[in-house]
Formats: sequence, C-alpha cells, structure tokens
Amino acid sequence: MGLVEAGAQPRETTKQLETVEGGWIKIRRLTHGESTERLDSILTFQPDQSGGDEGKTFVSTTRQRQHDFAACILDHNIGIGGTKVNFKDPKQISALDSGIGDEIDGLIQAHNEPLEPGDEEDDDTPNL
Repeated sequence: MGLVEAGAQPRETTKQLETVEGGWIKIRRLTHGESTERLDSILTFQPDQSGGDEGKTFVSTTRQRQHDFAACILDHNIGIGGTKVNFKDPKQISALDSGIGDEIDGLIQAHNEPLEPGDEEDDDTPNL
C-alpha cells in the first residue's frame, strides 16, 4: 500500500455575513499544530485555595477569539469608522458590534470543525 496524504490542505472559503449588509470574510482552516497552540494559549488552570493539586481549568473566550480572528481571517471588507479592521489587533476586535463578532466567530468555528469522511465542506453556510 502506498502513502496517503495527511498534510494540512489549504482550506479557504469566503463567507457572506448576515449581520452586516454586503459584509464578507475570507477564512482559512487551522493546521493541527496551530489548533494545539490555540488550546495552550486559551486554557488557564486555577488551583484551589488549599494549595493542593486540585483546581479548575477555564477557557478564555477573549484569548480564543483573538487567536482565531488573527490566525484564520485572511481578508474582509469590515470597517470601523471608515478604516479596515485589523483582526490582529485585540482592541479593534473588541470594538466590533457584538452580533457581527459573534457571527464571525461562529463561521470560523464551523470552518474548523472536523470533517466526516467524504465531506468537502464543513458547514452549510453559503459561499460567495
């Protein structure tokens, strides 16, 4: 039997936004390594008060969105005050309308879901 390709395939798609008329984003899928680094950056362990090994692990939604927006958004036509948003700048991400930010996050998450065998696309959001 020969080798099967397991390297990350460039999976890019352009999605029309429903929350802002005429808005669109071009996003890409994370590689396995990027996905692992993402988990490392968004998980925080908080030890319990007794000082033992017990504690809780929390996910930082803020860090998750900052990472995903910076890593996955390749291009877009989203602006604030007439200036194109820089999705690598946490302050500009925070300034987004919450509905638009939530929609973008949902599109990124859907695009990064594991594919079932034989699937070519990971969600039913229409492409441009």
